[in-house]
Amino acid sequence: MENTNCGDNCSFFKSGFCNSDRECPFYCESIWQKKGGDEIQTVRDCYPKRATFETNNLHYKMCGLQENQEELRNRLEKIETMLNLLVQQSHAFLVESKTIRDSQNSNMQIEKKNNL
Repeated sequence: MENTNCGDNCSFFKSGFCNSDRECPFYCESIWQKKGGDEIQTVRDCYPKRATFETNNLHYKMCGLQENQEELRNRLEKIETMLNLLVQQSHAFLVESKTIRDSQNSNMQIEKKNNL
């Protein structure tokens, strides 16, 4: 993470509102430690700048999530279409099989009557 504080370029500091960048009402300092490491990093931020950067990062992450969600939705629609087609074909096959069985049974019954 990089520092985003303005330092001597801070407009509040230049206007005399604050005596240093650390006295700026938007100055924020945070301490970070990398996972599994002993190195500690101090990050000095101008809060509006940091918020803008983080909002931008979140925006791009949300765009990526939306794209993935849309892709997943499209895949699910294809699966749903295939399953519906499979069910319709299975139903048609069963109806046809039943019709064939029924006609065979009636033919057998007719033959039995004729043989008697």
